Amino acid sequence: MAEYIGNIHIHSSYSDGHNSIEEIASIAAQCGLDFIIITDHGTLKGQQRQGYQKGVLVLVGMEVNDYANHYLAMDVRRVIAANTGRPQQVIDEVNRQGGFGIIAHPFEKGSPLYKKSKTYPWLDWNVTGFQGIEIWNFLSQWRDGIKGFFT
Repeated sequence: MAEYIGNIHIHSSYSDGHNSIEEIASIAAQCGLDFIIITDHGTLKGQQRQGYQKGVLVLVGMEVNDYANHYLAMDVRRVIAANTGRPQQVIDEVNRQGGFGIIAHPFEKGSPLYKKSKTYPWLDWNVTGFQGIEIWNFLSQWRDGIKGFFT
């Protein structure tokens, strides 16, 4: 059995991330990752960068989000618009396009001490047709763990 280590939820400078896809791939290679999936908010601009970079397989999906529910849409052909308050329609559109989707950071809590601590937990658990649930998100873990100004 083979083991592949990667990260399925990364934002680049195409949305709210700070690094280019090339820079992210280089960092991923230094960390020993086999693959990364870029999931920028509301765009598929990074698709032209898919392929192997620095020995790391780079794939591009997108994160579709509304005020609460965030969904990672993988292997879609067209940008899927945020559908405020109707996550089932987002899931259905991902499936119509032949893609697959993952509920993102569903149990995020945040911290009142961190000024950017807006959280986006998944709220609609009546949805069907999703293919996965993100069980660990580094940024969520980091934000959820802030207990004081120096911790």
